[in-house]
Amino acid sequence: MLEDEWVHDDPRIPDEAVVYRRIRKDDPEIFSGDRISGEKCLAPKAFSLSSGDYGPHGGLSGYLDYLMDQHGVPAARLVDDWTLHGIARFTVGDLREGGAGIIESVDPDDGDRGKAHALARCRAPGMQKPKSAWKSARRVALERAVYYDSWNEFMTD
Repeated sequence: MLEDEWVHDDPRIPDEAVVYRRIRKDDPEIFSGDRISGEKCLAPKAFSLSSGDYGPHGGLSGYLDYLMDQHGVPAARLVDDWTLHGIARFTVGDLREGGAGIIESVDPDDGDRGKAHALARCRAPGMQKPKSAWKSARRVALERAVYYDSWNEFMTD
């Protein structure tokens, strides 16, 4: 495989694998209210791509639970400051059901937690034309994601 060849999914990663994504709390557009219950829930912007998510090394950043276990990365390392970030939890199967995939992608700039890093990707090389493909995956992941606003919520679920 060529270094620049686009791989959108690694079939060795099981559908049941859990993905954790840090969610910034400082942007009000990341959250919305559920129309029925009024509870705070994640809005599409929580799983939207930023400029750094495009290109040959692009994708939506997250962490895989089994890599955390494999590398001894405790759950407490997912969030350094719960006043700034929360955590969304969903599965690899959720992404695949929406037409996307995931690959392992060590992030050397993220300390020990970078060993558990992964990239959610759509089929379009470089995520360049992900509009419909990414929207579908994002929609399914958002519908299934559980959001944790605090360490206590995260640890008691």
